[in-house]
Amino acid sequence: MTEKENVINIDWHARSIDQVVDHFETSLENGLSTNEVTSRHITYGFNELSAGGRPTWLKVMIGQLLDIMNWIFIALAIACYCLADYITGSLLMFIAVLNLYLGFSQEYAAEQTLAALRNLSSPMADVIRDGNEQSIPSREIVPGDILLVKEGDSVGADARLVYVSNLESDEALLTGESLPVSKQLIVLENPGK
Repeated sequence: MTEKENVINIDWHARSIDQVVDHFETSLENGLSTNEVTSRHITYGFNELSAGGRPTWLKVMIGQLLDIMNWIFIALAIACYCLADYITGSLLMFIAVLNLYLGFSQEYAAEQTLAALRNLSSPMADVIRDGNEQSIPSREIVPGDILLVKEGDSVGADARLVYVSNLESDEALLTGESLPVSKQLIVLENPGK
């Protein structure tokens, strides 16, 4: 397993702060050194969503037309028509068109949401590096950085909380929650349950 996959596959919410700090070989007081940040940029890349370009309805439609499930429905409908079972054939054609429509609408909406999230990402982040507080572009955050989040800030990356004082998060865009969600420093005993 590569180092990048190792970071992705760990349940960080189920680890203590000390375990996370040890794993990333960082310091809560000093953060990462400049040399370590450069090394981690090479290992992990930049903190950004991959940009596949603007979603076009034509690209999504072609993807749906190439979906094997639609072709199975169409092939079964043709077989039913050949066997003079017009009701079943028509029903299967209707299902194929419905599947095409639903797949297209959901995938296109997901692509538009992903594009909107790219635009909403926080442009700057405050971190501790070499023992000093710095403002850096969010795309330069690496695993092990100590992020400083103040009231009203957008969080520029996934993070493990190490200190909290009345923290509430507005998660309406992601979860639909209408009220801010309180965050605490709790290590989950059974993260899979």
